[in-house]
Amino acid sequence: MAAGIRITARTQVGMAVVEYAILAGFAIVGFVAVLGHHHGTYPVTKGWFSLSGIGGKGSLAAGLLLAVFMYTGWDATVYVNEEVKHRRVNPGRSAVFAVAFLVVIFTVAAVGLQGVVSPARLQANSSSALVYVAQALGGPGWAKVMTLSLALSVIATAGVSIVILTRIMYGMASHRVLPAALGKVSARFKTPAAAAS
Repeated sequence: MAAGIRITARTQVGMAVVEYAILAGFAIVGFVAVLGHHHGTYPVTKGWFSLSGIGGKGSLAAGLLLAVFMYTGWDATVYVNEEVKHRRVNPGRSAVFAVAFLVVIFTVAAVGLQGVVSPARLQANSSSALVYVAQALGGPGWAKVMTLSLALSVIATAGVSIVILTRIMYGMASHRVLPAALGKVSARFKTPAAAAS
């Protein structure tokens, strides 16, 4: 990060492309399996789209808490506004586009994957549901591919957290809330290198 946000951004984009391609691919295959009534799949019912969940066993509060967790991080684009073109407009637009994209990808994934196995089996494997569903769809090899997607997600989340913390420290130092040294910008890289270190 001290060498510039471009390296971090390109790395994040690369990981996201791989991660979302894997997730979307599995979601499409899962949806085809469910619509084709393959053995072991759970048919689409109105319960899939109700607030109480499949079989009335869902919880609106748990769903809202999960949604907040899933959408955390979209605000990271706002923290790097000093290093983007049109910094008064683009960070806000990218935050809105990020949330819209996440709505689509998470909806497609949820609808495409939740019927691959029965709700009871999905609940029994809730700690590793995506890996379990991938294994049900394609066996152990494809479960490893889904594990790769999850690992990339964790790495990307850690990277975003570091960027956010660095930018918060930089902003606070610029307003003299933290030591001024954390607000210094590297002459070579044009980034708040001290805050990133």
